Amino acid sequence: MRLDNRLLGGASKAVPLRKSTAERTSTKQRLSLPSAVWCAAVHVCVSGLLLSTGPPPLWLAQTGTWLAVGCCLLALAHRWFLYPALPLLLLAAAGLALQRAPRPQSLTLQEARPVQLSGRLREWHVQEDQTWALFDQLSKDDGTPLAAKSSCLLAVRETTSVNPSIGSSFRLKGRLSHNGQSFRLEAFTLSVQQDGRAPPLLQMRNAVRSRLEKALSLQESGLAIALLLGERREITPALQDTYRRFGLVHLLAVSGMHFWLWDRLLRRLLRGPCAYLRLPILLFAALLAGTSASVMRALWVVVLRDVAARFTRPVRGIHLWGAAWSMEMFLLPASPCGLGFILSYAATGFLILGSAPAGRPLWIKTMQASWVAFLGSMPFLHSVQGTLEPWSIPLSPLMGLLLPLRLCGALFSLIPGMGKLMDWFLRGVSEIEWLAFSLLESARWSPWLTPQVHSGWYFLAAVLGFLVVHPKLPRQWHLRKIIGAAFLFCLLGPTTHRAGISVLPLGHGLGVVIAGEQNSLSFDLGSGERAPRDLVERILFPELLHRHWRVPHRMVQSHGDRDHVNGYPFLRQRLDLEEIRVAAGESMVIDAMQPWHIIAYGCSGALRGVSNDEGHILDLRLGDFRAVLLGDQTGASLHDLAARLDPGPIDLILVPHHGLTTDGFAALLLHLQPKRAWSSSGPKNFPLPVAPLLEHFAVPLQTTLHGALRWSEPDEPGEPGEPGEPGE
Repeated sequence: MRLDNRLLGGASKAVPLRKSTAERTSTKQRLSLPSAVWCAAVHVCVSGLLLSTGPPPLWLAQTGTWLAVGCCLLALAHRWFLYPALPLLLLAAAGLALQRAPRPQSLTLQEARPVQLSGRLREWHVQEDQTWALFDQLSKDDGTPLAAKSSCLLAVRETTSVNPSIGSSFRLKGRLSHNGQSFRLEAFTLSVQQDGRAPPLLQMRNAVRSRLEKALSLQESGLAIALLLGERREITPALQDTYRRFGLVHLLAVSGMHFWLWDRLLRRLLRGPCAYLRLPILLFAALLAGTSASVMRALWVVVLRDVAARFTRPVRGIHLWGAAWSMEMFLLPASPCGLGFILSYAATGFLILGSAPAGRPLWIKTMQASWVAFLGSMPFLHSVQGTLEPWSIPLSPLMGLLLPLRLCGALFSLIPGMGKLMDWFLRGVSEIEWLAFSLLESARWSPWLTPQVHSGWYFLAAVLGFLVVHPKLPRQWHLRKIIGAAFLFCLLGPTTHRAGISVLPLGHGLGVVIAGEQNSLSFDLGSGERAPRDLVERILFPELLHRHWRVPHRMVQSHGDRDHVNGYPFLRQRLDLEEIRVAAGESMVIDAMQPWHIIAYGCSGALRGVSNDEGHILDLRLGDFRAVLLGDQTGASLHDLAARLDPGPIDLILVPHHGLTTDGFAALLLHLQPKRAWSSSGPKNFPLPVAPLLEHFAVPLQTTLHGALRWSEPDEPGEPGEPGEPGE
């Protein structure tokens, strides 16, 4: 409460009076929050910290379980022993985050092998070039389950006219492989083991999917299936990549935004007695979307808000946020709290706390909501991918306006006779989207690659950026300017890293990154066992983030085989790459790589046109350290290098051809006298033919089978470098 300036004869400042007891009590109530909100905040922060630093050891995760249980039991007895319960509940939330931290996924690739399995059919899809199906309850011949999550995507190269019964059990034969994330059975045959019938909900999902596939074109049906059923498998890879580039993947997932739109639509359509059908329809939509955690937490928020309104108990959005977390923790089956869980709660929490006041213009409220949601997800996304997605700030509201049109079009396409009209309508919506995407096709920072900056700076930047627009911050522009300047400083982030080498774990392939003080260099990026997107987003970027190295803008190819270069086309979509080439028989010093002195040699073989013997090798020197990185050179090409390279001893050699060749390598070993050897090899390459030869020369060998191979520049001149353990 303040005195009006006019009562003070035009005084320049208002004089605050002392607040009454009732006002102080009201302020205290507004500042106090339920324990569930504080527990949810601690749980999300600890989960995000574990996501950025890596999963905890197994013993620590087990300790987190006992910590959560013990603290909850002690909190229940706080009334008898007169101690506060909130600190114990916060410790329990932290312990729960330790217990539910995602375990590291093995990237070990398994060679396809023939198998016989039993499983229940969930989905069956016949397409022009292949037939694929989804099975669950998979078991081996001895009855043991195939995996903890026993579902398997099955595919064949040729179409088939067989139309098996959904829900029946089948005997399967085919080639089973595992790519590090999921199982795949190729060239399979099946025979009925036991007739069955799918559950009603599964039948309904399959009927909706079949109707959408028949009524809409391929791209539109894939988007409609994602929005109604929560499945993104049928969205075209090009469209998924576009949404991912601009930070709009959340629009393809069934989440709180979708249920808020359904709720608003149903409130307008259902009036009078029909209004009671709104919650049953939302429940049916949740069941149809697969009852995932994101779907259920969105449904719970709507239900809890309606229950509070029914009893005339106003409830704040942050209270619903904490209640949704509590219900997810205690009512849903335990599952790892991965990136999707953290992004959902962090972005929603920032959105609730940082929403603009009611009197602001609509466009300001919309852009502020998009800004604070970006800030909430920014540090966690960077801690995993090493990227920022600033284009999601202006594009999320724009694409959000088109989302209700897509939802309505997908829903009306289920009505018989409306398929062609809705397909035409949804194609028009897609044209608007592609117009926006085409205008930004060559835009910078889509995404913004900043793996050289520590994610801690972005956590601080998120807090500062939130304070700049927070409605309760005092309207003192000089203070906002200071906070804004600090925000920009943290966003650019000071970088500190040491020069080094990393050989990426790509299976049968090769990918090496050499980092200097200001620039990085890529030597090959390819694999015969992993997709280009996985090479870049799941292996290269996380490795750069782990070592806080800059993204390489120059590349050298050892040769042009697919298992050495198939990742470069996808990487060129993310950044500009300059290729360095050296003619056969010549050499060139690569500049701007201080403190490295790097010489690239052009190779030539005995037979012209043999790609393995041609290409390039690198000779790296940093102080007293020296390393030679080879590609797939063999025979005469290695003899030629022995005559051209300076003699050893050297500290490190990257063995040629994934350790599969010894032709001409002995002469090079005698010339260079390496102290240790590295090999980029996959499971299919073992046993390595080069291993006995290296053992004969007493050269220890390390491979990328269990993780990346790393070497770092010493802190002080004269000290030995730090060789990283595989997979550290």
